[in-house]
Amino acid sequence: MADLLGNRPDSGRVTEGEWTAGERTVVRLLAVLKQVGIDPQPLLESANITCSVEAFSAGAFRHIPPEKLHHLRSLSGGTLAAHVALQAGREPLRPPDYRMLFFCAVSGRTLRQAMQRAAEYVSVLNGRCGRMELIEGSGTAEFRIDSGWPFQTIPSFVVDMIGVLSQHELFSWLIAKALPITVLMHYRADMLDAFNTGMLPYPIVMQNDRNGFRFAAEYLDYPVLRTSEDCEAAFGTNLGFLFNTKRDGTRLDVTERVRRILFQALVDGQEPPSLDSTAKKVGLSRASFRRHLGRSGLSYRDIKDSCRREIAMDLLSRTALSIEEIADRLSFCDSDAFRRAFGQWIGMAPTQFRKQSAIGR
Repeated sequence: MADLLGNRPDSGRVTEGEWTAGERTVVRLLAVLKQVGIDPQPLLESANITCSVEAFSAGAFRHIPPEKLHHLRSLSGGTLAAHVALQAGREPLRPPDYRMLFFCAVSGRTLRQAMQRAAEYVSVLNGRCGRMELIEGSGTAEFRIDSGWPFQTIPSFVVDMIGVLSQHELFSWLIAKALPITVLMHYRADMLDAFNTGMLPYPIVMQNDRNGFRFAAEYLDYPVLRTSEDCEAAFGTNLGFLFNTKRDGTRLDVTERVRRILFQALVDGQEPPSLDSTAKKVGLSRASFRRHLGRSGLSYRDIKDSCRREIAMDLLSRTALSIEEIADRLSFCDSDAFRRAFGQWIGMAPTQFRKQSAIGR
């Protein structure tokens, strides 16, 4: 039998040190479910995993496709959250609630707006998701997640850790950049041993007066690069921000595949590929390519500009490169063209943005 941490007494089996963070997370989730009296076997069956819980926890997960592990983690996390909600006398969140939360966040133009809109949506759920709040300070910001549980137990701690992780992954996905954070947890320090799976590779401060995460305030002005179409496409592939399943590029929405192609070229200092070249890379004719983009409401230029905008903001806030050098890196014909474009994107000159970023650090 596995203990709460998922450790196995059998010496010849896969050791925990060999597991990935995602594998460790799902094994520990199953262990916590068993601790509260929930049989995880039906969850494995729902995820089309044909082995026992014991065999799975002993290492059978190493032979299971990532998509099935992703599904099992989603099912396990949702089941535990529903259990904790029931214990608190609260109605659990439903899939439509999660969908609306994501769509509200993706409607923001900046990370600040995305966080504010997510918090506003949660406020109308009659306490089913607790309370969220964005607090801005001098140089730092906090996204607070108050679950409002009337108790502090291992299951509630795990659910709250999942909540912090899912919100962090959502906002990182929206701006297409991993958001560096310090995790804040309103729980005893020893509880971290029960669920420190490595899924949050950031400092974790226990015994805080709140749950949430702290980050550099400069990120609040980062633009949201995803669209509602991206969000819908992601839901079509078992969207679950808690788990980083590496998706096959052929399953990505066309706009996302185009964004990745252009972004990678610009990051590598290359000239962005032409529309025809990109259409060929995604396996579409020019006409079909234009139709796909048209359905998303974006043009090829829109996607290219969103990639240029993100990289420009990053280079201005984190490097000492001159405006001329950044313009060249982003394949503008000259620095004046870059200045005009940046002013249209952000509403201020590149030099002004750089000064504000420096003040916030």
